Amino acid sequence: MNKNKETHNNSDEQKQETDIFQDKLDNISKLFEGFVPKLPSKEEMTKNSREWYKPLKGVTFKDWKKEITQQSIRFDFIYFPKEFVKDIVDYNLSDKKRIKKLEDIIGKQLKKLDYNEFFIKLISRSPKDFGIIKTKNAREIIELLASSMRTTDDLVYLENLDDGDDITLVIRPFIEIEPKNEFRVFVKSKEIKGISQYDYQNIYNYENEEKLEKEIIKFIEQKIIPFMEIQNFVVDIAIIGNKIIILETNPYGLSDPCLFESYENLDGSFKVKK
Repeated sequence: MNKNKETHNNSDEQKQETDIFQDKLDNISKLFEGFVPKLPSKEEMTKNSREWYKPLKGVTFKDWKKEITQQSIRFDFIYFPKEFVKDIVDYNLSDKKRIKKLEDIIGKQLKKLDYNEFFIKLISRSPKDFGIIKTKNAREIIELLASSMRTTDDLVYLENLDDGDDITLVIRPFIEIEPKNEFRVFVKSKEIKGISQYDYQNIYNYENEEKLEKEIIKFIEQKIIPFMEIQNFVVDIAIIGNKIIILETNPYGLSDPCLFESYENLDGSFKVKK
């Protein structure tokens, strides 16, 4: 009898908890009853895209002078119409015929290049959050763009810029770069405010840190700063063999501060993880 009574009590308690939970759901439903989310207008989306793009002015590959381009790995531009942005963003739901059409547009441009393994990025950011960044054909490029939150987000902004331009893809020959040989340099008012190991999650051994720091400073001060049209920017560089090359430039204050942890901590030092 006692066991049956205990089971009955547990049943009552569970029913009471279920009723309370259902009441809460009903109350939440009433709050949203008749609510229709307001989508931004075309004008609002264009305005948002303009604001998003402002910090990029002066740091994209298209802004580089030839003196800076000469210090980099070769890169090319290929283009596709903005009408295909939705097909990339909603890739799994897209019409296969439209994806094939986009594949043909990109593929024809790739055939004109004299290399066949590609590193790609938008004019703004790369799809590095996806992990695999080496592509070999147009289909892989489309799938990579569609798989990255960085590039899908940026594509939506680029689509709504009222510049009349197609979407620009930056294409480079894919080159393996040792993570230990990549560095980020912070420049404010055309002065170096700090240099950090780019891959700040891992510890690497550097034979002569002082010599390395001096070489990077010399490269940035002589080869990059004089030819940048803006005062504040972030430079990503790599050492390949005995040569320093520039990988890309980014907005100051918006790029990862790496080992400095915040821009307030920039003190002009050279930081590697110990």
